Amino acid sequence: MSNAEAGKELMDAALDRRMVEIRRHLHRNPELSNEESETQAYLREVLEEAGLSGIRPVAGFF
Repeated sequence: MSNAEAGKELMDAALDRRMVEIRRHLHRNPELSNEESETQAYLREVLEEAGLSGIRPVAGFF
């Protein structure tokens, strides 16, 4: 296995772990439908930490 392939596998594994962390957080903190203000705030934080910007509010939350 090349260094590039090994690096990709490590990145894939890290992404998988992070996605599971996010899913578990969301399931541990349920909110009622159309009242997901904490969910939106959490996801905005996660996306901004990943380097995304310009995230707009949805349904009036943030």
